[in-house]
Amino acid sequence: MKIYYKLFFLVFLGFNITSAFAVTVDSDEIIKEIIQHKIDSSDMVGMEVTVDGTSTAKWDGVSATASGWELQYSGTDTRGGVWMFTNNSSASVYTVQFDAFGANAVFDKEFIFDVEGTEGSEAGFFKNSGPGDTEFTGPVKLAGSSGPEGDLYRWLTFDFTGAGGLSAGDSFEFTIDSDEFAPVPLPSAAFLLFSGLFGLAGLRRRQKS
Repeated sequence: MKIYYKLFFLVFLGFNITSAFAVTVDSDEIIKEIIQHKIDSSDMVGMEVTVDGTSTAKWDGVSATASGWELQYSGTDTRGGVWMFTNNSSASVYTVQFDAFGANAVFDKEFIFDVEGTEGSEAGFFKNSGPGDTEFTGPVKLAGSSGPEGDLYRWLTFDFTGAGGLSAGDSFEFTIDSDEFAPVPLPSAAFLLFSGLFGLAGLRRRQKS
């Protein structure tokens, strides 16, 4: 029974320590720093693509493919090349969302005149040749800064609802500058908590044997 009291105490202590050091930034995403401001499609491995909120696939460096649709890329770096999404299904597509965080990357939307962008990101670029509306969400900020600069985002969403959908067999192209980032390390309090839990689990197994 003592082992369970110890486990409860560690969970309780870890929760309170972690909460004390947690940073609340509304819906903003926090990163440590930008480590590359010019990357290519192979650096985007792990970017998640979600179509109509249900069909999901991850970019593997060459393509992202699911039943009824495909994403491809041509060019060198993501600032100068072209992404092409194709609807191969027999029905219209209404939303296509890209989550760059799966690749430890962010979308560098644009260069903001008279405003200093996020440190290390340089000037951004975005061009969309498709129909419908485009939305950037999940503003990103550097750890320790007062807030996001307004040039880096986690999600890029194309919404074709107002245009009647992206019809079967149609495709659209876009170019977006992307930057690679270093994530904020796991808080030390949380690391110690998990280490303690694993240690207790091992102790419990030894006591049983």
